[in-house]
Amino acid sequence: MNDRAKFDDPHLESLLPKVPFTRRGFIASSLASGFALAAGPLAAQTAIITPADGLDVGAAQVPVSAATCRSISRRRRRRASTRP
Repeated sequence: MNDRAKFDDPHLESLLPKVPFTRRGFIASSLASGFALAAGPLAAQTAIITPADGLDVGAAQVPVSAATCRSISRRRRRRASTRP
């Protein structure tokens, strides 16, 4: 089952794998590729969503040794006091 194509051009020959491709290798690579495609890339920006209801949201700059680093602050809003 080692009927690899032979090319006269060494550039075309370099594109073929040196290891013979078996049925077991084909199934394993198909399963791995299918899993990678099904899982897909996941970014935290799309997965984590925090609603701003009841929060004070604002931007802040934190000084560091070379420059300033931007950050976002979120904290719970203070409730109005109901005491007279």
